[in-house]
Amino acid sequence: EEEPIVAGALEERRSGEDVVVIHGAESCWLTPQEVGVSMPYPSVLSGLRDKQHTRRSKVAVLGDGRLAATARTLRGLLNASEVARFPAEVVSVMSLVTKSLFVEQAKAAGITPLVAERPGGGCDIAAVEAELEKCGAELFVVLSDIETSTLGDDLIGRWEGK
Repeated sequence: EEEPIVAGALEERRSGEDVVVIHGAESCWLTPQEVGVSMPYPSVLSGLRDKQHTRRSKVAVLGDGRLAATARTLRGLLNASEVARFPAEVVSVMSLVTKSLFVEQAKAAGITPLVAERPGGGCDIAAVEAELEKCGAELFVVLSDIETSTLGDDLIGRWEGK
């Protein structure tokens, strides 16, 4: 990944001064920082975008936490949210198991994890719903090691597509 390099600054041209022309730059796609997009691909954010004003969606992640594959998925989300340009931030990690890779990774990232396990097993839906409200989540990621049918129709219905 490359970081942008500032090669100069724009200055106002005084009346009567020669116009600077750079030959071979007719198809150049560089844009001002305020625009924050690249011209050939307007839906792609530019690396020049103002990182302080990028709106980041709050993401809550629920997983069983015991499988290495889903722990890698969580690690990827946590790593990506450390990048200022990434449009999402992990604000909550919920696991069904107290001793899991999820819990360890959340703590290492400075996130207090929620263990949403009911006594006797299964997901404590009320605890999950309370956590989603508390953390202000806008996106709810349920990883593949959770059987979504156990979360209940009400919870799934409220978060479907989010």
